[in-house]
Amino acid sequence: MSLSGYDLERAVLDTMVPELEADGFRVVIHPKQDTLPTFLQGYQPDMVAYKDNKNLAIEITGRTPSNPASKLKERVLRERFADRPDWELRFVYAPPVNSDANIPLVSKQTVSEHLDRLDASVDAMGLTAALLTGWAVFEAAARALLPSSLSRPQPPARLIERLASEGYVTPSEADMLRRLSRTRNEVAHGRLDLIPSRDDVALLIAVTRSILEPPA
Repeated sequence: MSLSGYDLERAVLDTMVPELEADGFRVVIHPKQDTLPTFLQGYQPDMVAYKDNKNLAIEITGRTPSNPASKLKERVLRERFADRPDWELRFVYAPPVNSDANIPLVSKQTVSEHLDRLDASVDAMGLTAALLTGWAVFEAAARALLPSSLSRPQPPARLIERLASEGYVTPSEADMLRRLSRTRNEVAHGRLDLIPSRDDVALLIAVTRSILEPPA
């Protein structure tokens, strides 16, 4: 069984948001028709991103670029943007994801042991590696808490939203996690000049402990 079309589209969009925001864009997922410029009337992109004189319209497609129907749709849509140098249309191909890609659960004890080792070796391993490792442990902790809904890999935004909606993290903690997720995403994609702070790593460890061992 594969993810539904909507779930797949949303997962792809959620993954793209941190990168676009890090590049200075203001991002709107599924924008309302009345908020779009006149030349886009009758067409609703899956996501738009605004920045100064460079705006993006993003279309998620589950069809291969060589598919005849996909080619026709792309040609028709690109005609809308032909005379708009301030806008760029991007097509993102998102093939269906098979549910067999579930990640095995680990015990809360195993997660706790990894937290202990991470906390003791942050300085030795470096802050960048500590953040990447810490986020992996954080995801494992979340999956241990909500195995039925988080069995597959999750975009950071959805993971944080689910923990917040279930009351495992406070609104202020959710805001902090969103900020750290953007840093983590940039670092994971090659921003080697972006070094997280020791406090950031400590906060991530502390929040992971709090969701793993909530107060009685």
